[in-house]
Amino acid sequence: MGLRKILASLLSVSLSFGLTVYWKDKTLELKVPKNSVVVIELPCTVLRTFFNDYVQAKASGNGVFVSVMESPTSVGVSCKRGNVYRNYSFYLFPTNGGVTYVKVLDPKLDEAYKTYVISKEREKEIETKSGILQRAEKLMQSILKGKIPQGYEVIKSQEKRKIGNLLLKTEYLYVGNGIIGIVGKIKNLSYMQKKISSDTFFEKGTILVWIEKEGWFRPNEEVSFVVIKKLGKEKEAEELVIPYKKGG
Repeated sequence: MGLRKILASLLSVSLSFGLTVYWKDKTLELKVPKNSVVVIELPCTVLRTFFNDYVQAKASGNGVFVSVMESPTSVGVSCKRGNVYRNYSFYLFPTNGGVTYVKVLDPKLDEAYKTYVISKEREKEIETKSGILQRAEKLMQSILKGKIPQGYEVIKSQEKRKIGNLLLKTEYLYVGNGIIGIVGKIKNLSYMQKKISSDTFFEKGTILVWIEKEGWFRPNEEVSFVVIKKLGKEKEAEELVIPYKKGG
């Protein structure tokens, strides 16, 4: 019978003699039955157990099985959860009664593990953002130099969109590596000057913006622009429109 099956069978018998305790960074003293097997459940994966000649201890996952004889003895456990290491120690007093199942709760470990998980998520988020930004910068540089970077597909586009007195026209879409470069022109159709800046093109998913000229546009003046955006999985490149904030 495997160690896990033994654990399951022992738990079914021992729960009525169980004890749940909070770890307080000091040796836990327990009264246990003589010549019995005591199950200790820990909040982390056991790496090693330490014991003397008066006891035998085996580990499986986060459980430790301690074969107690008739002499008082001690057991030490080293375990790990995430990148957090913890050590636990138990002093066992064999008697005519006592507990056969002990569950250890460790709030400090829980908090340390929570901090570890949050930090890993932040690292991953920063790494992802950094990677996207680097790809966007390389794509922008290639487009401005008139080059087609490796790993990108170039799609011709004739999309036009009129917003107020401004006309936006796309010419090319550079698609690849989870981003899209939108190349086009913007024209002032008004009889009056219109003010436009790179911020005008920023919306959700926009990474970088370049426009040939910022500031006031004369009537019928037209300039080129490039917008780099994240490419959403649910969208096809042909369906994307030029990002532009109304009222910009």
